[in-house]
Amino acid sequence: MTLSLPFSNAAPTRTIWVSPDGNNGNSGAEGSPLRTIQEAVNQAKGHPGTAIMVKAGTYHENLKLNGLHGTKEAPIELISADGPQAAKIVGGPDAATITGYGISHVGIYDFHVVSNTSSGDIGGFKLWGPWSAPATGLAIAGNLITGKGQDGFKLFNGAKDCLIVGNTINGTWRQEAIDNVSIEDVTYAFNTIRGSFGYTGLTVKTGSRDVQIVGNDIDGKGGTGLFIGGFGNSHATGVRSFDAKEWGGYDAARVHAHGNVIGDGHSTSVSFIGARDSVLASNQLAGAVRSVNHREEGRGLFDYGSHDNQILNNSVEKEGFFKPKAGQDKGYVVSGNTVGGGAPDAGTDAALAKAAHAALVFNQQLPPELASIIVAPAAVVDPAAVNLGIAQVAQPAFLPAVEPAATVEPLAPAPMPALAMDVSLTDAVPAAGEMAWQDSYVSAS
Repeated sequence: MTLSLPFSNAAPTRTIWVSPDGNNGNSGAEGSPLRTIQEAVNQAKGHPGTAIMVKAGTYHENLKLNGLHGTKEAPIELISADGPQAAKIVGGPDAATITGYGISHVGIYDFHVVSNTSSGDIGGFKLWGPWSAPATGLAIAGNLITGKGQDGFKLFNGAKDCLIVGNTINGTWRQEAIDNVSIEDVTYAFNTIRGSFGYTGLTVKTGSRDVQIVGNDIDGKGGTGLFIGGFGNSHATGVRSFDAKEWGGYDAARVHAHGNVIGDGHSTSVSFIGARDSVLASNQLAGAVRSVNHREEGRGLFDYGSHDNQILNNSVEKEGFFKPKAGQDKGYVVSGNTVGGGAPDAGTDAALAKAAHAALVFNQQLPPELASIIVAPAAVVDPAAVNLGIAQVAQPAFLPAVEPAATVEPLAPAPMPALAMDVSLTDAVPAAGEMAWQDSYVSAS
């Protein structure tokens, strides 16, 4: 797999300005800005190549991007014009702060997005589409997502060709900080996850495939750091018949997770759940790695095993870190993992995160060094050999100078309510007969 930007070198052909001091009756020029981001989005529909420049301030809106379409050559981009997190979008309790249904070739950069929901499947971002026309070609970069909600960021229903890079998710989430359901050809790179969550920091589930998870820093409180696989309740009931067809046969396939740091807030760093043909390489893992099946035979559906995955060259906390459920290590290759190794350069402060941010927000070509770390999952890139600070990338005249975002401190974890899990974690608890420490070994299929 290789990384490609959803769009690059795509300077805007039309600009709409928004300011807290504006008026929706204005022209949208820089000297005559609109008042709401929603009005700018409405005016951008049908006009690929539009840049929506949002001035500093607080906007109390539940933003709906539904039906917003750019093109690869002329995306529609929403930008915090005065720098990272200078523009804050504060949502209300009845919807995700940013909702996008059936959208394509859209970029969202550098906002502070605040979720305020106490119930329902809504949180910070909720991006998806109909199965026949899924969300496609999205770039989400440099945002800070805080507050409370079901998930900090959710991408689902066949979403594809998306890049989520350099964001910080630091809130109180009832389920996942980042949730992905039935996605393909999506990359999560150099994001930072803090705060607390009931299930996982990052989940890739329900038939998701060809996903890259690289350079993320996951250290929240509660749950598991990363699920490679898993199933949503709505799918496990058999309500959605596609599960046995296009998105069936596994919970996750061909997921490459490399160069991530998963901290000690999680006794389990990674769980493979109904996952196959995936790679976990060159990460720093403070907790265990588990491998379980996902069985829904009682409902006449399926029993997806985890098999043919690779666990390579990771830095682990202790021997015996790999704890597969009995029978769930078939075809695994476990090799080169060491106790107490160093940490990769990960999270939003990583040099490569800044390079990716610049490539998107400043419409530059992706630096080859960034592509190479994502193409080669088993390789460890020496951060000292990479010098890709944001200042090295020239920015176009229409954007003001941007200073790096301030470091975000973790939120104090809030008590999490008891929740029905998407996947039975009785299956995730090691049973008698699980594998002892063996590195290296190759298990027969």
